[in-house]
Order: sequence, then C-alpha cells, then structure tokens
Amino acid sequence: MTPRFHVGPVPGPGALIDLPPPATRHAQVLRLQPGDALCLFDGHGGQWRAELDAMGRKAARAHVLAHEPIERELPCAVTLALGMPANERMDTLVEKATELGVHAVQPLVCAHSVLRVAGERQKNGAPEELKHEAAIEPDGNELRATIERLARLVGQGRFVGSDVGLVLPAAAVRFHTLMVSEGGLRQPAESIQQALKWEIAREERSEPHDIEVRFWRLPRSPHARHNVMAVALSAEQARGWHGSFGEAGLRLSRLTIAPCALVWLALRGWPAAAGELWGALDLGARQATLSVVIGDVPIYVRGLSASAESWTQRLSEGLDVSPAEAEKLKRQHGVRAEASSAAEGEESLARVNYRLLRDRLEVLAQEIERCFSYVLGQYPDANPVRLALAGGGAQMPGLAEFLSARLGLPASVVAGVGGVDFGAEAASAVGGALLDVEGP
Repeated sequence: MTPRFHVGPVPGPGALIDLPPPATRHAQVLRLQPGDALCLFDGHGGQWRAELDAMGRKAARAHVLAHEPIERELPCAVTLALGMPANERMDTLVEKATELGVHAVQPLVCAHSVLRVAGERQKNGAPEELKHEAAIEPDGNELRATIERLARLVGQGRFVGSDVGLVLPAAAVRFHTLMVSEGGLRQPAESIQQALKWEIAREERSEPHDIEVRFWRLPRSPHARHNVMAVALSAEQARGWHGSFGEAGLRLSRLTIAPCALVWLALRGWPAAAGELWGALDLGARQATLSVVIGDVPIYVRGLSASAESWTQRLSEGLDVSPAEAEKLKRQHGVRAEASSAAEGEESLARVNYRLLRDRLEVLAQEIERCFSYVLGQYPDANPVRLALAGGGAQMPGLAEFLSARLGLPASVVAGVGGVDFGAEAASAVGGALLDVEGP
C-alpha cells in the first residue's frame, strides 16, 4: 500500500514540496528512499500522486506528479463514545479511531473509570488536552475540504450569490416528540422554541444554550400523545459550520435534515392530501431511515436495521464472490420472489438473490409495518397510501415490487426532477433546495 502523508496546500503537478516534520519522521520509520511512490493530501479534495525526491536526516522532499479525484472520507460522521481508560491508552485509542475515520471522540466518565493524572502528563495538561498529533485527521478536515472546493466552484462559475444550504443526515440530529399546551402553542414561535430548548435540554441532560432547536406542529388527533416534533443539534457544531463557510466567503443560510428534504422532494412528484399517510424510506449504504408522513407533515422518523452494504455482504458470502462482484450482481439482477415465467426456472440470479436476502427483506418489511402501525395508533383515521423509496439501496431491481406485495401499498423510487436521475446525496440536496425556495 502506498504510504499517505498530510501536507500543506499542493501548488500542482511538477511541484517540489518539503514534507512537514511528522510526515518526514513517518517516511524515515518506513525507510523510504528517493523514487518511492507517495500519496499526498492537503484537505482540499482528492489526493496527489507523488514520489520521494530527496531524503535527509531531518528533512524530506516530494515531487508531485498528478492529482487524483479520490475521496477517502466516510459518508457519515461517526462519533465514538469512549469510557475513559488509563491515560496511556487514551492517546492510542484516539489515534487509531482517527485512522479508522472516526469524526469525533466523546470521553465518558463511567462508574468504574479509573483515571489519574500525575507527573509529566499533569504538567503537560493531558488528558484534558489530548495531543494534536494523536488526533490529527489522516485525510484532513472533510468539511473544510468540501467547503473550499465549493467556494472554488462558485468562483469559477462566477455565481452572483454566495448562500449555501447544508443537508444533514438523520444521524446528525436528535428527534423529539413533545406535548405543548394549547396556550403555549399560541405563543410566538421564538417563545415556543425557547421553551422546547429547556425541555429537550432536561431530557438530554445538557444546557439550553448548548443546543439549537427547530420544531413543527403535528396534526391534531384525540389519540395522539404529542403535538410537536422538534429537532435538536449541538449549537457549537452549528456555529462551527457557519464559521467554516464564512471563512470561505460563503453564507450558510439554511440547515435542513435529509428526511425532511426527501419528503419535500417526494411531494413534488406525488402531492399527498391532508389525511393520507405515507412513508419515505431512505436506504443508504450503511443505514436506512424511514419517515412516516401525514399529508406534508413528517410524524415519525426512525432508523431501521437495513442497509445496502449488509445486503451486498450477504450476497458475497452466499455466492462466494467478492463484495464488488456481489454489488454488481445485486444492481444488475436484483431480487424476485416469484419466477416471471416458466422458462425462467428456479435458478435465475434474481431468485437466488432473493433466497439469500429473504430474511433481511422480511425484517425490513416488518420494521416498516411496525412504524406505520405506531402512527396509525395515534391517527386511526389516516389512510395509508404509498411508500416512496430513495437512496442507493432503493435502486435494487425488484425491491419496490417486493415491498408493494408484502405491505399491500404501492412502492416506487422517488423520481428525478425534469427527467434527471440522481443518487441519494443529490436527492437530499435537491429536496433541501426546494425547501428553501418553496418551504415556509
């Protein structure tokens, strides 16, 4: 494997750049020699193919060859909640977690934590201030790289505006359903929001000023236990996003979440009446999220156990092929519960795939049924009408047909706008833009 080094901004192909001290030490440990291949990244997107030009006792120089538009970041931000171990283990755990792509580490003081700070570590401020070298991100700052790349595109395109909307995955926020008195709901939105902050902070055992809260009212029902849905996220994180965009000359004018963005996009192609109940299922590579909606109001948002990646892994094991080949077979042939014709036979690849994935597909259908049943228990007069599918996993042939037959509801993939097809991230972005243009 070609060694990777984090460096400062790379001028371009042909440049000779000095490796920073940590990278130089790394190269010395690996006993690299001039002419050896390197991979450089500067946090501005992609990576640079290079070779070692010179190697000294205290310095090293690389010759940049070409840029490769390859992204190594995880598609979602992973936070590791870590019970505080002994001091000397903490640095190693942070270092290894960062190498694996963990976005943040949240130390937890547990009932049986044994933590002592003494001697040199106390003098140096550890573990309160973890060493920067232990926590530096191997692939740089993903968000900053994305923002700077976006700023370059805005500049190259000579856009008139600089407003940006950021769509967050469901896992990046917390959903809360609450009951607010009728008198409280008659207050100004800012007053309701402030009251919800206190209530949510109490539930999360945090401080009101540490969270940002947005909310919407749920439809009335004598059976509903809640009348408000709220979304909470870290205020510090939100300020950090605003600051990062501002440093790049952009203005973060809207924050929204993928479930709401996908619901809004689905409504563009199939408007729902006030009493109609439907679902928007986002089947991502590593997680799935179901939003149950009445009319145009999301009522219930829940993460499901299904994921496109787990299906691929199951096919890889069952067919004894590589994950890449299993992914190809999944996308090309999909699943089919019944033979489409007598000539097709029992051993068609779609049928084989279905037999391997049947248990997982059945679990998915059961989870969707439970979510619909939960909402129907609070809104018994609602009329279930359909299931909208989005995300990479939704593209598997035969999945929509299976869910339609299993749930007794029409299921279809969310269509593009104006005949344009797009993937999960683009669908969320389009939905977020529609919210900004046409939403309240």
